[in-house]
Amino acid sequence: MTIMARVKLDSVRAYQRAISDILSYDERLNNAIPIMNDLYSSLSRKIKQLESELDKLTTAEKAINVKIQNCKSECESLEAEIQRIKDNVDTLKDELQNEDDSDLRHMIKLDISGQKAELFEKKSELYATRQRMNNCSAVHRDLRTVFSAIRNRISILSRYKEKIAKLTEDFRSEKLSSLQSSELALNALTKIETTVSEYNSAKVIVRSASNSYATQILAKGLGEIAFMSKKFCDMQKKQELDGQRQFFDDDGKVYRVGNELVSNNCIKKNGITFVTDNYGNTVTAECKIRLDNKISPDRHWDAKLVDIGKGDEKEGDDRGHIIAHRFGGPDSLVNAFPQNMTINRGAYKDFEDYLASQLEVYKEIPVSVSLIYRGESHRPTGVVFMYEIDGEKRMRTFPNEQEE
Repeated sequence: MTIMARVKLDSVRAYQRAISDILSYDERLNNAIPIMNDLYSSLSRKIKQLESELDKLTTAEKAINVKIQNCKSECESLEAEIQRIKDNVDTLKDELQNEDDSDLRHMIKLDISGQKAELFEKKSELYATRQRMNNCSAVHRDLRTVFSAIRNRISILSRYKEKIAKLTEDFRSEKLSSLQSSELALNALTKIETTVSEYNSAKVIVRSASNSYATQILAKGLGEIAFMSKKFCDMQKKQELDGQRQFFDDDGKVYRVGNELVSNNCIKKNGITFVTDNYGNTVTAECKIRLDNKISPDRHWDAKLVDIGKGDEKEGDDRGHIIAHRFGGPDSLVNAFPQNMTINRGAYKDFEDYLASQLEVYKEIPVSVSLIYRGESHRPTGVVFMYEIDGEKRMRTFPNEQEE
């Protein structure tokens, strides 16, 4: 957008004639004022739109804070429940030591086993709740980044708005037709033209994605919120490391470099959604399993057991599938964990056989698998397998150690 074409002349005489023409065109000069006013109004509208987006994001931030507080409260409640169960187990152990009657001892042992099973379930719930809280915190950090970006754009637009306002006022007060020299007239027009040109070249545009970001953030689930915020803030940038192979997921994003999974990442592979933690461990896998998902009878692992366990694997461990190969699970680092061989080839396989038999009837079963890790270890201590058959939600838990 320009207010008047830049004058290009070949001679001093022609230059002087052009200056005289500019000063004589009062109507043409006055037409510049509405143009400046329109530009001022346009900037004002953009600033107002951005401020409205900030209000929406503030509402979203409050909702995320509520989720974080709820998760904290739930964690505290679960921790108290876990401690209560531990105390019950200790009490039952004391009773067992002091009891001579064999029948009562048997009943006490059964109570202890039930308490331990409940303890494992509560620990699984605590882990899942902490994961949700970590996801909420990640979304909250992303929201703060968006806040900063929008405020920065408002600041840039406001500076241009002030500059346009000042130039417009100068334009009005000095009335270019009454300026005492052609040099002043050209300088005033050039300043206006330069300002508008700078504004155009700056291309201060807020991404269209931000318009729907704040409204969608309250309507969709936490997993989708985390994914949207990562996508919006360009969290998934292509990683380039010399000499290391890169692996891409179904969306074309880098999810693995060499033998390391990208941490705190959402990965889609073979229609399965995987999530990694801070240490690059796969902590959850969700999908709908089908028998027709079977990709190939051949096995082509892209990782060795040592690549999966990173030194935490134990002698006799298998490369365990999180989602079975026959259900479409890839022979890949993202779908693998160091698994006790007896469990993998025994209880875990029997459970997969059971699911396969159910798929002959129901064709499709939604599953959600959570792996429980201790500290920075890359070898999980257990697996929680949630699944739904005919509308009924069920759960199976598998330790990662063979019971004595």
